[in-house]
Amino acid sequence: MNYSELVHSAQEAYNQPCNSFAKLYPKQQEKENTMQTLNIVAHAQQPASYPTDQRQRDHLVSRLHSVRGEKLTELRNAFGIGEMPAPRTPDEMVERIKEGKFKVKNMDELSDGDYNEFYYSPWRYITWADPSVKEDRPGYEAAEKKLEKLYDDTRDEIVVLDVDKGLAALRQFESTAVN
Repeated sequence: MNYSELVHSAQEAYNQPCNSFAKLYPKQQEKENTMQTLNIVAHAQQPASYPTDQRQRDHLVSRLHSVRGEKLTELRNAFGIGEMPAPRTPDEMVERIKEGKFKVKNMDELSDGDYNEFYYSPWRYITWADPSVKEDRPGYEAAEKKLEKLYDDTRDEIVVLDVDKGLAALRQFESTAVN
């Protein structure tokens, strides 16, 4: 596979919307997709003589990106924006329904195509979420802004400082609660 085929396949793989986050925040999802694509391409092009400290920094930056994604998911859930994972078993589904931990899309908001499709696959219109957690979009956006500032500062430390200090910065980022 040559370079252009690799870039093309990576872009296709990461540009597929895979969850409701992509629908709620398309620009953020596009930014993350681009970063992931560039990371894949950069790793594919590394020569065998790639310096060890640079490989270590790249690993720390990649790990930082993963931790950031986990923290964003936690924030979305904490502020009532994220979805709970779908039930894995019929018993778990029944329990969630009994507990009322779901939301149904408003039928008035459905287009004609959606309305007809509702009868063929009604589960698509159920969101697994705890309705007791109210959506707080301004609170989420403020917390996300803090997280992004912390992410940028940590990334700068990983890239500029020596590897040991970069690892310490990553561990500090992992342990910091943002809310």
